[in-house]
Amino acid sequence: MAANKKSCIIMAFLLGGIPLLAICGTGIFAYVSYVKQKAIIVSEIEKLPVFDTEKVSMEIAGEFNFQLPVKEPLVTEEIINKRVKMAVFKKASEKFSVKKRSADLIAIMKQYSPAKTGKEISFQLTPRADQGSGDIVRGIYKGVSNSPSGKLVAVGYKKYPMFSISPEYKYLFDEGISKMLQDEKIKEYSEKFGAEKKGFMNVLAGDLEKKVFIAAGYSKSKEGKWLSSSAILKEELEKRMDDFKKERNKDIREIIKKYKVFGFHEIGKSEVMKLLPSEDGMSSGETKEVVETPAKPAGSEIEKTEKK
Repeated sequence: MAANKKSCIIMAFLLGGIPLLAICGTGIFAYVSYVKQKAIIVSEIEKLPVFDTEKVSMEIAGEFNFQLPVKEPLVTEEIINKRVKMAVFKKASEKFSVKKRSADLIAIMKQYSPAKTGKEISFQLTPRADQGSGDIVRGIYKGVSNSPSGKLVAVGYKKYPMFSISPEYKYLFDEGISKMLQDEKIKEYSEKFGAEKKGFMNVLAGDLEKKVFIAAGYSKSKEGKWLSSSAILKEELEKRMDDFKKERNKDIREIIKKYKVFGFHEIGKSEVMKLLPSEDGMSSGETKEVVETPAKPAGSEIEKTEKK
């Protein structure tokens, strides 16, 4: 009787212990699988490329045309612009001087002035029907006289009706036409003079601005603004690091999805990131501090231009 009771107890213990052992075994297997998958994920993430600050800095420097280490500007953008403006104005004043303009205007006035009695002149007659071009008349001008048929122009010993003279030469014998033509030519000259001066100043300002700003430690941003090379380097590094982080996070999410426990349980990203050497794993080494060296004085490039 006692033996039967003992056998029943052992049997009950065995029957109750087997499921418990099975549960424990399943739990251990699940945990080992979880740890294994997490280790695989970490290993895959560690294979991802890291953000190389030094390499990216060199790419930025090449793209924006400045040297590393970057130069810290010695003068402000306002001072450089003022110096460039003064240098451009000086060069333009030399090339397009008031003296030259006055001389050109006087030449225009003389060129389109009425003919003077006693002076030699030349003009062209209106071509006849059988002519390709009118005859050229040369001689001493003796004035204009009136006749029943109209005005007559006396040159040498001959007289020519005003209507026979080619239109582009009539200003020689009509003060009204001469004055109108002078005004027209002066206006054309002034517009051309102003446009050429403006174009010269724009080209010179662009060339000089580029030389001076670069020499002073500035570079042109993608928006077309002159900024210190160090500011552009910092701004571009931040942008590119942000873009790199977005792509990296996308790759990490893909890796985590790929290595699910038992094919359906996804391990939390925070659990994985705890096992990485650094939280973001962004750099292969310490980010090198930007070394700032003095730039050339902004006036040196302007002085070179002024000496030319």
